[in-house]
Order: sequence, then structure tokens, then C-alpha cells
Amino acid sequence: MMLQHLAPRARHSRILAACVAVLALASASLTTPHQAAAAEPPSLPSGVAPLQPPLLQKDDLVAICGDSITARKIYSVYVQTYLLTAAAGQNANAMQFGWGGETAPGFLKRVENDVLRFKPTIATTCYGMNDGGYGPVRGGTVTTYKNALRDVVSKFKAAGVRTIVIGSPGVVDTKAWAGKKKDTTPEVYNNTLSELAGAARSLAETEGCRFADVHAVMADTMKRAKTAKGEDYIVAGTDGVHPTDNGHLIMAYAFLRALGCDGNVGTITVDLKAGTAEGTEGQKIAGTAPATAAAGPGVKVDIESSRYPFCFPPNKDAHSAASILEFLPFQADLNRYTLVVTNIPEGAKTLKVTWGNATRTLPVADLARGINLAEEFRNDNPLIPAFAKVMAAVREQQELEGEIVMGQLNKLMTWRKFLRDDDDDNAKDKEALAEIEILANAFTKRLNTQRQQTATLSATAAPARHSLTVEVAE
Repeated sequence: MMLQHLAPRARHSRILAACVAVLALASASLTTPHQAAAAEPPSLPSGVAPLQPPLLQKDDLVAICGDSITARKIYSVYVQTYLLTAAAGQNANAMQFGWGGETAPGFLKRVENDVLRFKPTIATTCYGMNDGGYGPVRGGTVTTYKNALRDVVSKFKAAGVRTIVIGSPGVVDTKAWAGKKKDTTPEVYNNTLSELAGAARSLAETEGCRFADVHAVMADTMKRAKTAKGEDYIVAGTDGVHPTDNGHLIMAYAFLRALGCDGNVGTITVDLKAGTAEGTEGQKIAGTAPATAAAGPGVKVDIESSRYPFCFPPNKDAHSAASILEFLPFQADLNRYTLVVTNIPEGAKTLKVTWGNATRTLPVADLARGINLAEEFRNDNPLIPAFAKVMAAVREQQELEGEIVMGQLNKLMTWRKFLRDDDDDNAKDKEALAEIEILANAFTKRLNTQRQQTATLSATAAPARHSLTVEVAE
């Protein structure tokens, strides 16, 4: 049984071309007035395990798998952008494989066709939100979920995936989800999600996988944020299920910790007396020069960074990613870009630090210990344009992945099954199957090419140049 619309290769090319239109990239230098950093970074959310050993290796490919929350392409964009900027150096990259409405058993049916063809070396999963049925725990719910995840893990291992990170489901918002179900309150369903999280943790332990406790981190951070800002501060989305940007940053935090990212983006050490500077790996000192300062000595440092921090461009949205930072230790745990100043003249009380277009006057004691430039200059730093370019390219890549994986590759699986189940074993069926494989390989190649194009904008491939000036203020 020959499928006429699959036969002509020319038509294949037109289908492929329609799926791979490239969106224009745009970036702009964004600045806003300084927002003072908190005196103490937020504490580690309850239930979160200590930082795990790093596992990223050269040229790793991380497959980010999940339901419609993953398919929103927000936390997955954060994770991939972080790998290409703050954790650059290993040339690790990522792809996202989210699918709306999916459960763990649903993913099991498509993991080979949709994911494993790309040969990931690391895989993350985030299921459970739909598996719980949006009600209290019912008989068989947890067992079905855990068994499906176990089978997914087995398929990953059989395909040579080196490391698997099992993520627990997130939470429903205690305000936005209220009243969505007549017989289920947010507290009841979050208890169901907690049960599923326990099953995911147990499976990770028995299968030798890493565990990202998305549920515990989101529940704890949401509670603290709502205590401070009020119940109207939404974390798990206006529908109570799909997080806003702040909730997605919490999810990214959980997965990046599970991946063993240590948060040491780089350190610049400035010797004020000698007028010299040193940088750790990824921070090349391109030059130094004296800086004019009325009150005392100063030095301007030109830097070329092949690793730079995750940036938070100004955003007035009340539920932006940056809005959750006072309750989540993202900056302290995962985003430390440190400036240390040594040999400060005796008697100096403050130093003036200029990074790009922004200037801060800071206590000598803080600079001697080291300040986190990523936090101190959070909304106004010269690395924002380079970071924005990478994030735009990542979004473009992940949008294309959604179009091709969901819109094309997965449908080919259905056609393949249809032809193989056909009782007529004839030459036309075999020819159609061959045509399907040609098309599947073309889609796979296109996505691999797009990912490689994204990597050309990474901090490693395209280092960012910027300047930093330190001088005595008083």
C-alpha cells in the first residue's frame, strides 16, 4: 500500500523547508537603575540535596523531556542557555522534547522514535503533573507512574545514555489553582504530587540515577515568596499548573543542581596597587590601564570571557524570573561571577566599580572578600547583549524542535506502524517505509544542524569582551 503523499522526494523537501524557517535574532543593550543586592542570599530550599559532583563532559547532549510544562520552552531554554554561557567550556548542549498533556506512560511510547535517534548522553525527565489525575491519590496511580518511569530509564540505559536525571513533578499554585476542581483543593493535589515525587526519588536511588526534586524546591520557594508578597504572587502560572517565568527559573535551578553545575562562572582579581589583574579559566585579561581617580589609584581591566553569568535583563513583569531571586539561591549557588580587589590603599573606605555603563560605590571590606558581579549588576551589565543573543538562538532552536519532533517525526512513527501492521507484505509498503526513513533522517539532520548553529554563539565559540574599572572613591 503506497502512500502517495510520501512518495515524491521533492514534496519531502518542501515539507522539510516549511518546518525550518529561521526566525530573525535581535538583541539590545538593556540597562536600568541599580537594585541593591540582599544582605544575605536566600537559604537552600528545604528538601534539596547538597550540590552533586559535576557530570558534564565534553560535547554532552542533554535531552530535556517532559509534558506541556517542558513544551512551554522556558525552563528548558534557561537550562540550555546556562550550559552555553555560565557552564561553557565543555561544549555541552541540549534539546527539548516536551509534549502537551503527556504522562510517563505516554512518553515511554515515543522515547525511541522522538528522542533516542539524537543520541543524547544525558537525559532529564519531568513527569507527574498529568499522571496524578488532578485529584487525590488513587489506587494504582503511583505504581503506574513509577513503573513507566522505570521502563523509560531502561530504554535510556539500553541506548547508551550515560546519566539520567529523574525530576519530580512541580506544584499547582495555591491561589491560581484554587477552585479549579470541585473535589480537589491545591493542598490535596500538591499532596498527590508529593507522593509521586517520593516515587521518583525512590526510583532514582534504585536505578542509580540522579534526582532533581523540582516539587520540594517549588513548594518551599512558592511558600516563602507568597508569605512575603502575598497569595496573589503567582508561581505556578495563571492556570495554576503551567508556571510563569519565576516558576520556570525554580525548575531550572533544580535541574542544574542535579547536573552538578557548581556555579563558579569566573573570578577577576584586581591588584589595585600594582595596576594588574588576573582571571580564572574562561576569563582572559586582554589588557590593563591606569584609571583616573581623584581620591587615589585605579585600574581599568579589559576582559574576554568565554564563560559569563546567566543574565536577567530588566523586566517589569511582576512574575519575571528575576522576581523570585530573593527567595531562591540561584545567584549564590549557580551564578557566581566574582570580583576580588587586593592591595587596597590603607585608609580607603569605599571603591568605585564601573562595569560597562553602570557604576557602584562599594565598601572596601566587601570587595576584599569578593562581590558577585552577576548580582550586584544584575539588571545593568555589559554581558546582557551577548547573553540575549544566545538565549534568542536557543529559543529559536527549541521552537524548531517542537515543530519537527511533534509535527513531523512523531507522525512518521504512526505511519511506520500503520505500514508494518498492514497484512499486505508488498513492495510498495517496503518502498513507503524506506521513504519514511529518508524523511526521518532528513528531519534529524536538520535539527542537529540547527543545534550546531546555536553553539556558534556560545560563550566558548564567541567570547564576550567587556571592561571593568576599579578606583578609590574615598
